[in-house]
Amino acid sequence: MSIEIHVQCRTGKAGVNDSKVIAMKPIANKDMVSAVVYVYSKDPGGGEKIKVIERGCIFVPVEAELKGGEERTGSLSKRIGIELPPRTMGVASAMIVESARDEKQLLLRLASIVRWKDPDMLISWDTQGAGLGYLIERGALIGKTTGPNKNAVGEIDLARLLGRIPIAKKER
Repeated sequence: MSIEIHVQCRTGKAGVNDSKVIAMKPIANKDMVSAVVYVYSKDPGGGEKIKVIERGCIFVPVEAELKGGEERTGSLSKRIGIELPPRTMGVASAMIVESARDEKQLLLRLASIVRWKDPDMLISWDTQGAGLGYLIERGALIGKTTGPNKNAVGEIDLARLLGRIPIAKKER
């Protein structure tokens, strides 16, 4: 399973005397994950074509997209599904587009999909820094006070949830 993330970075100036606004590099303790896309595929081996079983996108709508309510978010999901290319790696496959209420729900939904599909391998571009590693960092940081209301929402141990290590019951 290949997993890629989209992080909406802050913008700022490179230096005090610089007037040019630039996109900053994502920083896990400041920049939330806005979307995750994944491709779940099977390699039959023997030089045959890879079989793409499912493609998916989970996103957190921005404030302006939420103004129309639940039906607007649903139509946005459909529109994204239509606008994305029907093929991945030259192979047509199912595309599932889901919206999440917030980053915590996005991360938990991704973990749920990975556990359900139980892939042999997880891959990502720049796995430690900008892909899976970033997701793990955000999951750990989500339990700290975040967001405009500074409400703690509970840490998400994505290293455990995305792996095959059994989830231990909390000790009392």
